[in-house]
Amino acid sequence: MSIVSLFGAVLVTFVVTHLLPGNPVLVHAGFKIPSTIKFLEKQMGLDQPLPVQFGLYMAGLVHGDLGQSWYTGNPVTLDLN
Repeated sequence: MSIVSLFGAVLVTFVVTHLLPGNPVLVHAGFKIPSTIKFLEKQMGLDQPLPVQFGLYMAGLVHGDLGQSWYTGNPVTLDLN
């Protein structure tokens, strides 16, 4: 039961972050050069369909990879320490 709850919490968090206005690439890049935006979207996997993004996100979580911070550029696990 706790695994189902955890999965539900992760799914809700993922969906809500994609529904919020704004573009994480612009937060990361800080400027709006179209070629740079396209490059960063591809690098961050944001050019993939949402189900693929979610699958990659879940695979990373299972392996302990919380991703890279959009603000510091460090791995999130490093920022949490």
